[in-house]
Amino acid sequence: MESRNLRYFQAVAKHRSFSKAAENLFVTQSSVSKNIAALETELGKKLFFRRSHGLELTKAGEALYEGVEEILKKQDLLKEFVSGISNVEPRRNQLIFSLMEPVPNNVEFCRILIETSLDFKRRYAPIKMDFRYDNNIQEKPSLYEDEPDIYFQISTTPELNANYNTKALTEENFVLMVAQSLLDKIDNPDPIHILRTHPVLFSMDVGNAILDVSEVFTKLKIKPNIRYIKSIMAMMMEISMEEGVTVIPKQSAARLSVAGVTELKLPDNIPHISLYAQYNKKNKNPLVPMFVETISKKMKEMA
Repeated sequence: MESRNLRYFQAVAKHRSFSKAAENLFVTQSSVSKNIAALETELGKKLFFRRSHGLELTKAGEALYEGVEEILKKQDLLKEFVSGISNVEPRRNQLIFSLMEPVPNNVEFCRILIETSLDFKRRYAPIKMDFRYDNNIQEKPSLYEDEPDIYFQISTTPELNANYNTKALTEENFVLMVAQSLLDKIDNPDPIHILRTHPVLFSMDVGNAILDVSEVFTKLKIKPNIRYIKSIMAMMMEISMEEGVTVIPKQSAARLSVAGVTELKLPDNIPHISLYAQYNKKNKNPLVPMFVETISKKMKEMA
């Protein structure tokens, strides 16, 4: 049954008049009569009695009128659902990843990503893996042909989009790295006091510690004196010589074991740092959620 015929029938049954139905539908009376006749022919039933005082529903008409509103609602929902489906065919033999800065510098994650990719190629061959290095998620409301299947990003606040599923793969706290000899000298070993009174060092090759920690300083109400050091080892050496301190994720701190340098816990209310996987909700490639769940499990095992 055509929805237009049903809507015309609904209007005629409500007003018990072809002319009033036509007025409310903004169409001609002949158009209403033609559509009602087409509906009656399709059903093989008369829907109205023509009386001198107006129209009257037949038994078949009454039965249809009771269910027509529900039928039209379902048709509208179906149209909405179909219109939201992407016309792009799922890339069932291909996975495209986007590694957003600073993810490519996270050695441990990249190792797990490559291992998982190779495992998927062995299990579901032939799968093409394509890695890209993007700085942001595309701001398109629907899946487009060349869009990466999965975006990976490291952030305190991931770039959220209602069209994407977001899953945190890791979550860790920030810590303050400081020379033990410096702690022994100062009367107040409070981390906030230390950040306010000492240079804060950052290195451009710290891996997943290369990130904007401005939210941490904003939360702590601190305007730090920031210095950038060329290499991670040079930065750690300067910290050991009491030339500054640094704020990095706890896992990074655990890997940067340098004699004479210790870590201090920062307040609990500061933002956490997480590694996120995001993918378009309209992506129908069944390998996408499988891959995200697999790599999530491996990241938890590593932690």
